[in-house]
Amino acid sequence: MLKKLTKVVALSFFTIISIQAPLYGQIPSSGELALKRLDQSNQNRFFKKGWVQILLDSKDGPWPDNYMYSILTVTPFEAMAIFSDFASHKDFVPDMIKSDVVKTGDNGSKVQVSFKLDMPWPFPDSYFTMEDSLNQYVGGVYDVTWTQVKSDASEKSDGHARFYPYKDGKTLLEYHSVVVPNSSLAFLVERQAMKEAKRAMLAVRDHINGFKEKFPGKIKKNLSSLAIIMKKNPKKKTEGNKFPISAN
Repeated sequence: MLKKLTKVVALSFFTIISIQAPLYGQIPSSGELALKRLDQSNQNRFFKKGWVQILLDSKDGPWPDNYMYSILTVTPFEAMAIFSDFASHKDFVPDMIKSDVVKTGDNGSKVQVSFKLDMPWPFPDSYFTMEDSLNQYVGGVYDVTWTQVKSDASEKSDGHARFYPYKDGKTLLEYHSVVVPNSSLAFLVERQAMKEAKRAMLAVRDHINGFKEKFPGKIKKNLSSLAIIMKKNPKKKTEGNKFPISAN
C-alpha cells in the first residue's frame, strides 16, 4: 500500500512539473508587458505594421505628446550603444544639420549635445542644446532621456528613447517626445511637425536595425564605450509603475 501511494505521489509530482514547466518558459518580456499598456486598437495597429504612433493631448502646449513604438532587431544594450552615439545623429536623423557633443559628466552618463535642425517654412533653422542621460534598469531595460537646456524655437522639449527586452532577442523601442514651441504660429504646422516626428523615429529604427551590418567595426567601439559608462553607473529600479520589468 505504501509503495502504491509513493508511486501515486511521484506521478502526481511529475504531472505537475510537466504541466507547469512550459508556463515558466513563457514569462513575458518587459517589452511585451509594455505593449499591453496600449489599448487594443493601438496594439492591433502595432502588430499589423510593426510600429505605431500615438498622439495624446498635451497639458503643456499646442502640440500633442508623441509616443511611438517599434521593434528593433538588436538587443537593448546594442540599441542603446548605437543611439547614444550622439555625434552621429546628424548622419541619419532627417533634416539634422549638426549634432555636436559639447559637454559630458557623471562618468559619461550625462551628455550635452548641440543641434542644428532644418525647420519647415515659415520657421528659420533651429539651434538647440539638449542634456541626455544614459540609464540602465534592473531587468535589462535601458534608456536615454533628454531635457532642453536652451533653444531658439521651443519653450520646452523633453522625452526618452527606452529599449525594452522583447521576445526572440529583439527590442521594443518606446520613443516619447514633448515639444512646446515658442511661436504663436505653431498651430499652423502641427500636422507637419507630427509627420516629421514620425519620420525621425522611423529613421532611428532603420539606423539601429542596419547599423551592425553597415558598421561592424564601429559597433564594437560603441559597445565598449557604453559598457565602461554603465559599469560606473549602477542599475536603477523603476519608479513605481513607471514601466514594467519582467521576471526573466
